[in-house]
Amino acid sequence: MSPRCARRSNALVAVAALTIAACGSVVTTMPLPTPADAIGIFEQWALRGVAVHERTSGDPGCSDPSLDDNAIHVVVSMDAGGQRRDVYLFRFRNRVRWTDGAPAVDACQGEFEARSARVGGPVDRVDVSPYRAFGDGWSPELRAALESGLLVAAGDGGIPRGNDANLTPQPTTSGAP
Repeated sequence: MSPRCARRSNALVAVAALTIAACGSVVTTMPLPTPADAIGIFEQWALRGVAVHERTSGDPGCSDPSLDDNAIHVVVSMDAGGQRRDVYLFRFRNRVRWTDGAPAVDACQGEFEARSARVGGPVDRVDVSPYRAFGDGWSPELRAALESGLLVAAGDGGIPRGNDANLTPQPTTSGAP
């Protein structure tokens, strides 16, 4: 082998060794999962016996248009033939937006509660960052299944990490989502 070929061969071996060493490094902590989208939430609910019958994006259950992008109106039951209940689900980008959105969801829930046409019973609410959900007439079993599914779907709860932690705006007092 010529000296030139030997140098190239040695350089390739060194690059390959560095690549293998970099790829084979030991991971000491697993990254936290990111929060699930609507389909991921529905899958978690289904695993807990909640059947999703209908869903309407952009329906917050109130007249606040600022919540439309975060809202999904879902009709659910504890089994396919059970009594159907409304769930107004809100998904926020991260924990900061979730915190900022609380007053708007509170007001929306208040408007929902004030409607005279409500027949389902007391209004229940679940708050699991980055999700909020409310609806009326939930059984204790339905509430527990919804909350448990949201806890798993939340992953890391939308907590900004790494470079994103520095770029995420701080909470505001406006209450906008």
